[in-house]
Amino acid sequence: MRRRNIVIASTFVALIAALAAGQSKLQAAMAARLVDAPRFEVDPLWPKPLPNKWSMQQVVGIWVDQMDHVWFLNRGVAAIPIELVAEGDPSAPCCVRGPELIELDQQGTVVNAWGGPGYHPLWPTALQTVIVDRQGFVWVAGTAAQTSFSAVIIGLPVLAPALRDAHSLSLVQVGVVLDSLWIGTLLTLLPWGVLADRLALGV
Repeated sequence: MRRRNIVIASTFVALIAALAAGQSKLQAAMAARLVDAPRFEVDPLWPKPLPNKWSMQQVVGIWVDQMDHVWFLNRGVAAIPIELVAEGDPSAPCCVRGPELIELDQQGTVVNAWGGPGYHPLWPTALQTVIVDRQGFVWVAGTAAQTSFSAVIIGLPVLAPALRDAHSLSLVQVGVVLDSLWIGTLLTLLPWGVLADRLALGV
């Protein structure tokens, strides 16, 4: 009996020691990962104040290009009159509606800026996305494309009962018809991606 108790106690001690060693190794591995992980800090002074009394409004799209320049969309249409006092009174310290597309360097200084109502007939009225490709071309899109696509995708299921009744389809057949748009989208992603790579338009 005593020998049995000694064996049980020894096994228990060995198990505790193994768990402790495993825990120690796990903590060491986690500590090593924490050392290697990047650490970010907020710089309250970045970016620098925008020039020319420009007002910063809704920032809806951000892109970092190959030079680590930050591009962002500044929705000027979102400004309210109290934020644009200098437009009616040039002597006021702030502010006027600035360009809707702004490029900043790593120091937070404005490098380029343009766009907004009246800049181009096709300029989006409600900005959403900005992308800068490897060749330096800047692509800007508004909410209209996304909204219309979402409306089609979300609105199609509403037609399910009408499709089923009008064409005597089963639920499975109706599902296939409604999913055909998604299938077509997926099938075109690959060739479009290949074409973009061939034309060096990848980002």
